[in-house]
Amino acid sequence: MDAAWLAVALIEERAALERTALVDALTGLPNQRALDAAVDRHAGTHPFGVLVLDFDGMRAANAAFENDYARGGDVLILAVANVLEEFALEGELRCERLQGLLTDLDVPETHRHVYRDASVGGAARTPGEPVAETLARASRAMHERKRTRATRSR
Repeated sequence: MDAAWLAVALIEERAALERTALVDALTGLPNQRALDAAVDRHAGTHPFGVLVLDFDGMRAANAAFENDYARGGDVLILAVANVLEEFALEGELRCERLQGLLTDLDVPETHRHVYRDASVGGAARTPGEPVAETLARASRAMHERKRTRATRSR
């Protein structure tokens, strides 16, 4: 009886450790380790698409709240995370829709002066392309959108 209880406890503990290792503590969303594991898992998946995003205002948010990250940038991170959690559906590539949601992001009144939009880039995997290259193309598309936005706002 004790051995069975111990085995169950060890299984539960291992599952908790795996969740902790793959989940961002602030947002509850998958972290970089989870992304790396997904990229590895999808090495043979086709079709496959990825979205990469970056949002502006972190430095300004942290500065506006005297580098109190919990009151500054973390608030923006959580606002974006909430949109991502509602947005993300397995098997979809909806770059423009995500771009629109983040452009119109409803951030708290205290942070509206620092949040300046987001840039989203997407890429669909081409036949034979390594998943890491698909991710790199999505990242390049995001950076290009960011450059385009910066040029327009000048």
